[in-house]
Amino acid sequence: MLGVKDKALLAQRYLLSRLPKRTFFSFVAPLRKCNLDCHYCYQIDMQPKCMSFEEFCDYAYNLRRIGVGVISFTGGEPMMWSHLSEAIRFTRTKKMIPHLNTNGTLLSQNALRSFAEEGLAGMMVSLDSIEAIPSSYKTLSHNPELLNLIHYAKSLGIITTCNAVLSKATAEGMPSLIERLDSEGIPISIGIFDAGTSIEAKRALGFNSETDLQLLANTVKSITSLKAQGAKIVEPTSYFLDYLDSQVSSSSWICQKAKLKSLAIGPSGQVLLCPRINTEIGFLNSSFKITSDMQKLAESRVAKCSPFCHSNCSYNSSYYQRHPFKTILGLASIKAI
Repeated sequence: MLGVKDKALLAQRYLLSRLPKRTFFSFVAPLRKCNLDCHYCYQIDMQPKCMSFEEFCDYAYNLRRIGVGVISFTGGEPMMWSHLSEAIRFTRTKKMIPHLNTNGTLLSQNALRSFAEEGLAGMMVSLDSIEAIPSSYKTLSHNPELLNLIHYAKSLGIITTCNAVLSKATAEGMPSLIERLDSEGIPISIGIFDAGTSIEAKRALGFNSETDLQLLANTVKSITSLKAQGAKIVEPTSYFLDYLDSQVSSSSWICQKAKLKSLAIGPSGQVLLCPRINTEIGFLNSSFKITSDMQKLAESRVAKCSPFCHSNCSYNSSYYQRHPFKTILGLASIKAI
């Protein structure tokens, strides 16, 4: 659970990140391996390199040095990393907030107790559907104990949210998933299927035809209606409406990765502009710092990918950087809901 000190820390780091060459948030991928093979996943690099705990400590120290307030463990599947619990503890010792992204299939009460004891503040658990679907193994049908484990995590003070991918395969069942989670008091974050995957995945899961786009429009109408009624949906309503507009014209929002307000760290310590693209801007060592050349590279790369990107993660970070007062108020009201 986020106490007063954690909230104050987050607010402080967020405000500092509004200064030039300061970063607020970092994904850390200690490995790229995963125990699942979901059709839409963009993390297809199954490189064998696995970050050692000593390497992580060095990277964490340098992230703290450039102002990072939150480290979010990702992958691959970070629960396959044997050093996760001690890395969570070390993150706390460096006065940063540890967060976990997981597909949920490896969760257990023992693991959650360990994470809570070491200071895990928040967790994002992937869940795409109630019923089984061919494109994803992250469903309640595949993982029937997941909601019980989420409630257990919440009882330990770990703020837990589900994350769903809105695709052609999940659109029809998305309103039911939102209602189910809302009835359980579990927030949901919804990202629209990213076109930056394989041609095969685009054909199977993308909103390609007029019929597909009508399905999407109907689903967005249901999502925004449920949000207006109080459903705990993380994304601002504008995320979904802007996506529909982008089907007519290019996206109008500005990704904050152009300003390097968030970074992604790979298993070998490479600093990536984004977990979704392999643009390296440096290596995270003791001499690493945000430079003008890095910012120019970031701006150039984002100018190419932003018009076609519909990442809810990137959109949310952009939205809250542009609405600082909403962010501060949101941090002040965070609780283990």
